[in-house]
Amino acid sequence: MSSNQSESESGQRAAAQFATTHWSVVLAAGDSTSPDCRQALEKLCRTGWYPLYAFVRRKGYSPEDTNDLTGAFFERFREKYHRRDVLAAWGRFRTFLVMSLQRFLCDQFDRSTMARGARENTLNPMRAVSSLWLRILPLALIAVALRTASAEPTAVRQHIAFPDARLEVCGLPWFGEDKLALRRLPLRLKRQFRAPVWDLAQDPSGGRIRFRTDSTTVGVVAENPHFSNMHHMASVGENGFDLYVGRDYAGSAWPDASGKIAKEWRVGRERQMRDITLYLPLYKPVTIQELSLDSDAQLESARPYAVAKPIVYYGSSITQGGCASNPGGSCQAILERKLNADFVNLGFSGNGLGEPALAEAICELDPSCIVLDFWGNPSAEQYADALPAFVDILRRKWPRLPILVTSPFYFPAEAIGGDVAREQSAKRVTARELVEKRRQGGDRRIWHVDGLKMLSREQATGLVDGVHCNSLGFYYNARGLEPFLRKALK
Repeated sequence: MSSNQSESESGQRAAAQFATTHWSVVLAAGDSTSPDCRQALEKLCRTGWYPLYAFVRRKGYSPEDTNDLTGAFFERFREKYHRRDVLAAWGRFRTFLVMSLQRFLCDQFDRSTMARGARENTLNPMRAVSSLWLRILPLALIAVALRTASAEPTAVRQHIAFPDARLEVCGLPWFGEDKLALRRLPLRLKRQFRAPVWDLAQDPSGGRIRFRTDSTTVGVVAENPHFSNMHHMASVGENGFDLYVGRDYAGSAWPDASGKIAKEWRVGRERQMRDITLYLPLYKPVTIQELSLDSDAQLESARPYAVAKPIVYYGSSITQGGCASNPGGSCQAILERKLNADFVNLGFSGNGLGEPALAEAICELDPSCIVLDFWGNPSAEQYADALPAFVDILRRKWPRLPILVTSPFYFPAEAIGGDVAREQSAKRVTARELVEKRRQGGDRRIWHVDGLKMLSREQATGLVDGVHCNSLGFYYNARGLEPFLRKALK
């Protein structure tokens, strides 16, 4: 390391700690009758800005939110600071006020979480602060100043611009030819698809960023300019990211009111190599600017999947992930972790009609297995025509590739009969008879998966609107599909 680098990092560590605060400055700042009051107060604020910023930043707030919190605090600090508060608290503030500041930040996180639906109120911490807090918070600056030894420095971060060869992009098989676009179909085939299919292909459902690192923190800066909130799907699943460490969920991130996403997760306490997976949004386009790690962390490519060739899923909105609460909670993502198998999600909300153009696009890939799950969108008659034609295209390319054909799972509307019951029943017959016919003709690498084994009447609590799965429903789906995939992948 050069001497300039060493000096720079030492300077940043020093800036993140509180300098010794002279009581003459503290008292002058609190005496409104003193001619030095304003100058002393400004000096106290300048001295304390970055240490307090670093203190809040270490609590996990984004840079933007931390800046807002620190700025709002100092505005009130200038307005509400009184020397008598300092004198009254002299005997006990060394530990009590540090804990008070931590409790305040926790309270603001809880309030901002509950009010997230009303975005204009998010992260406006002073609106909810009681007069008691307004008296206590100014003292926190002084309290932490006297605890220099306990103030942990904010580390210089390592910023990795996206894309990077060490950040493996999975689930988006044409990413290599269309960088930087995180989409599911290639630009050169755009004219082959109907406009709604192409538009939905911009949603990176099933996309993942994978890598290994010994960093104790992982950060992401991204943008989701077209974020929205569907009535039946959680915003995180629709718009946000999930971070997994190995097979364990670590946390999520979602866009602010401007569509920006800036998040850091703590992924461990000790310096050791970990497998990291960042799941991309299920239903909205996103761009990634960078990932960040601890300043001296190692970064390397992810270990390969046990099933390296992807399982390709083709289907409807259910296949796309509607309505999982989290990107990592879709049926395909659950199975990815259970089977240690890569996958590609080609579910298109309302538009999984079994079109030949999609079968031809799949034929460009090198899959380990194909799951045809598009019963949800076509009518029973359309499905009866489209399913065998779709399979024929795939079989011309891969005579022996495993193919699973799912049939409809349970819809509560079936219980009262009518059109829904008739349509569901007809599609089940189509899927089952197609597979039986092909197997009788010698195709032993195609299987029928009864959808009622993926979600039954007794499991209807796994539905969010009587049609789409919630995260529990996708767990049921994955559990029902898993044994068929294990057999097919042998």
